Amino acid sequence: MGASKKSAPHKKELEFCEEKIMQIEELLEEQNANLTEASNQGNNSAMIEHAQVVGKSHQAIDELFERLEVASDRLDEIALERLG
Repeated sequence: MGASKKSAPHKKELEFCEEKIMQIEELLEEQNANLTEASNQGNNSAMIEHAQVVGKSHQAIDELFERLEVASDRLDEIALERLG
């Protein structure tokens, strides 16, 4: 199998993760604004709800970064195979 065929799925994974991380980070800005607003209003139940949503977004970003790292490492390995 050619190197480009080997690397194609990893490149797609890398692009997917990068795009998804950017999308979640945009949502996270809105979620943090909602959390701040709830905090300023002293609305404890809304604060808890927004904090949970923010936490889930951070967790999703962490998981995507792990996937991104695996894909990136694999692309590096494929590049080294080409050289060797």
